[in-house]
Amino acid sequence: MIIAARYTFSVSLATAMLAGCGGLQPRIGAPGATPQSHAIATHADRGESWMLPEAKSENLIYVASEPTAVLSYNTGKLVGTIAAGYDGVCSDAAGNVFFVGPNSSVVEYSHGGTTPIATLYLPGKYPSAVGCASDPTTGNLAVTYDTEYQGGSAENVAVFKDAGGTPTVYQSGIYSQFCTYDDQGNLFADGYVGRSEVGLAELPSGGSSFSDFSLDQGTGGSPWAIFWDGKYLSVEGVSTRSVVFSRVEVVGSIAKVVRTIHIAGNLRHVSASWFVADELLIPYGPLGHGRIGFWRYPTGGKATHTFTQRDFGEQLYYPQGIAISIAASQKLARGRIALGAYR
Repeated sequence: MIIAARYTFSVSLATAMLAGCGGLQPRIGAPGATPQSHAIATHADRGESWMLPEAKSENLIYVASEPTAVLSYNTGKLVGTIAAGYDGVCSDAAGNVFFVGPNSSVVEYSHGGTTPIATLYLPGKYPSAVGCASDPTTGNLAVTYDTEYQGGSAENVAVFKDAGGTPTVYQSGIYSQFCTYDDQGNLFADGYVGRSEVGLAELPSGGSSFSDFSLDQGTGGSPWAIFWDGKYLSVEGVSTRSVVFSRVEVVGSIAKVVRTIHIAGNLRHVSASWFVADELLIPYGPLGHGRIGFWRYPTGGKATHTFTQRDFGEQLYYPQGIAISIAASQKLARGRIALGAYR
């Protein structure tokens, strides 16, 4: 059954590029910088947050984990850690990074920063957040979370105006998991309708309530990350043996999967992915053996490259999600594949 949705997609690449973009050459090892291996060993022994000075001028991959790892987008080298552990992460166009987790707070860091610049609070009893997304048109921050309610749980989406203050809380008819904005400022969440059917929910830009609708076919697994790829919504479907991305076209009252993108490889313990113009970054791997794989989008197939412990220099514990943060000195461009970073 398909429930009415009020939105017709427009085609734009702007938000696809905003979701994360390419980088220039890394500056690790620049004159005057502390040698990376020494800096890592010193700070890791102390169990504190740290960041190499040159990280602020690089595009970075933030890996929500315990602790949170910060990697160079160009090389995969570990350039910093945040001592606290988090369950989810997203970033905005300015490079600010937002972390969410099982407590009531949303913690914001500046690009390459090691101490929070803001802390936001989710209302309700025992709130536990899963995902977040930044609106490219307004700077609003959306957070999907659940709370204890009358002996059960209530699924909510909190929207912080200008990523601050007290949020406006919305409820949809689906069990929300993750969320994304399109280039028009419309907010979408994926999740479940009932116990197993995958559904979507939309809060139109300027709207006051969500519209809920079901897909015309499944996503090939549990719904995880959702993102706007410049033309369609794309929903990550994860099962024990496969990862697929369903490109969803919504026109009027119909939500239809127009293409299924299959990801090849033995990917176990997959977490929420991140989209960068022409590629997907997918974190996966068991405890202590986390990896970040790169796949062409919308081609899928085999990975073009993988960052492993050999790249970042130490164990990456079970990654919960990732986000790319763009440096102020970098401009929104294309992903690593288009830039020829693998040659």
